[in-house]
Parts: sequence; structure tokens; C-alpha cells
Amino acid sequence: MSDDLIPTTSETFARIRAVLVEARRTALSAVNAAMVQAYWNVGREIVEEEQRGNQRADYGARLLEILAAHLTAEFGKGFDVSNLRYMRLFYLAFPIRDALRPELCWTHYRLLCRVTPGGTAVLSDRSHCILLVYPRTGTTDPVEVDRPNLVR
Repeated sequence: MSDDLIPTTSETFARIRAVLVEARRTALSAVNAAMVQAYWNVGREIVEEEQRGNQRADYGARLLEILAAHLTAEFGKGFDVSNLRYMRLFYLAFPIRDALRPELCWTHYRLLCRVTPGGTAVLSDRSHCILLVYPRTGTTDPVEVDRPNLVR
């Protein structure tokens, strides 16, 4: 191989690498969005089953325990009673599926489910930061302050 091909090969490698890095990022984002939607639907199913059935706490606890056992047996970890409670809470906190933000992952939504009125949440990744401020009275909808490039 001749030395004059090295710069061209290096540039080609850099372009191919950029294509692959972007494809991985896009795939990860698509998988994340699909799983957030799936967890929202799981939460909806749990809430609807509770509303169809007995509203007593013992029924809800039994339902979650039975579902956790079956889901864990088929899909592995991630479906314990605690996570199913979060999925249920996720649906109750965000009842309009189309309002879910694709840039937020399941971990972000789990954190948001724990924020109370009057509290704040800062959600960030390497290049973007979103500050959500929850008003004390009136609406439970957050006021969003979008701050790109705030995170270092």
C-alpha cells in the first residue's frame, strides 16, 4: 500500500465512523422511545385492570405480584413489583401518551414521577438540559425551561 493513500483512507475511515456512530445513536433513540411507549402501555393496562376489578389495595398488590412473576419469567429482569408500580404511576402522571417527549428516557420519567408540586427536576444528557418547574398551586403541568448546552 502506498503512503499517499493514508490521508484518503483516514478521511474515509472518519466518514464511515461518523455514519456508524450516528446510526447507533438513532437506533438507541428509537429503542428507548419504543420502550418508554411500552412502559406507558403496561401502566395503562395495570390501571385499567385495577379499575375493572376490585379497587382494594390487596387486589392491586396481588395483581402486581402475579404480573411481576409472569413477566420476569418471560422477559427477565426489569419487571419486578417496584418497576410495575413505576409503570402504573407513569401512566397516571402522564395520561396523554402523545405528550411524552421522545428525548426523555425511562430513567427521566421515573425521576419525574417522584417530583411533587412545587418541586423541580433537571433532566440532562451530554448536550442538552431541561429544567422542569412544577407550580405549587393550580395546574400540575410543569413549566419547561429548555437550556441547550447548559451541561458540560
